[in-house]
Amino acid sequence: MESGVFLPCLDQFMLSPLVTWVRTFVPNDGGMHLDFSELLDGVFLNDIMTQINPSASSQGAKKMSKDPSQRIQNLNFLVQQIKTFYLDNLRQLIMTPLPNVLLLGRTPYCGMRF
Repeated sequence: MESGVFLPCLDQFMLSPLVTWVRTFVPNDGGMHLDFSELLDGVFLNDIMTQINPSASSQGAKKMSKDPSQRIQNLNFLVQQIKTFYLDNLRQLIMTPLPNVLLLGRTPYCGMRF
């Protein structure tokens, strides 16, 4: 995707209600500025899920810079945590198609549509 097309889509995504909600989990005293790259590896999103459901598995996600296999593992773990939370706590089964973790892990910037 050309950078001229990608950047406006990225800016739009970073202003979306989902990202606004995710920002509420950024510690105020940590000096962390949330940008798209912080969401790519799944570590921060897994941390959020652990805050929402502390009784979840403590396997945790591992930060590995630019390692697609670790990113896939982190994102897969996140999806499993979400599915488990919905089933165990909300007593609901997710019926909508879930994200393609392999595609997101291998090519996180590919085909971005928000």
